[in-house]
Amino acid sequence: MIARLPTAKGCAALHSVNDNKGYTGRMNENKHIPIKRIDQAKAAGMAHFKEMRALNPWMDSRLVSEDLNKICNANASIKSKLTKMAAYADRIAAAIAPHAACKSGCSHCCNIAVTISGAEAEMIGAKIGRKPATVLQWTSSQDEQVKKYHNVPCTFLVAGKCSIYDARPIACRLQFNLDDDEFLCKLETKPVDDCIPMVDLRHYWKNLSKLTGSTVITDIREFFM
Repeated sequence: MIARLPTAKGCAALHSVNDNKGYTGRMNENKHIPIKRIDQAKAAGMAHFKEMRALNPWMDSRLVSEDLNKICNANASIKSKLTKMAAYADRIAAAIAPHAACKSGCSHCCNIAVTISGAEAEMIGAKIGRKPATVLQWTSSQDEQVKKYHNVPCTFLVAGKCSIYDARPIACRLQFNLDDDEFLCKLETKPVDDCIPMVDLRHYWKNLSKLTGSTVITDIREFFM
């Protein structure tokens, strides 16, 4: 998962160790996590990915790319296209969720950087009845934001749950850990050591970036303090 929106804890130092038509296993460079545990996560991630793909043949990267291109190239407003992109994200999420370690009550990823565009901030604001702050430019680089917001609760995290779940950012809708458990999501794991197995959604992020690239992109906490 790439293209201006953060994945897992968002570390730029990670490199792909396996990209099998949609699966991305990532290995930490500093190796502060035992390599045996990383290998276990890679194996679990691949197994869960194969299960998901077998049940959802439409998740083929070529087919997904074609669907997304149709949405982004349609003669419609950014708001309309973004609404359709969010709905497509929900469709993807519904396919991945049964095979992920993520469960209700887990909020590790609500305490890391969450990047959204100005257009998405406006869409969220309209749904929750709250006008987002005006952000004229990036307040800091993405790497700086990853460090700044690591272990910092999202504005909308209340009592361990998302208080705007139905209006939550697209990045949150598509954040899934394909490991067997939450171990690698724990906030004690620093961004530089991020090695969470995830579904490779680069086609989605590329199209979303193309759609919203003309608006300011920064952390959700900059729009909603």
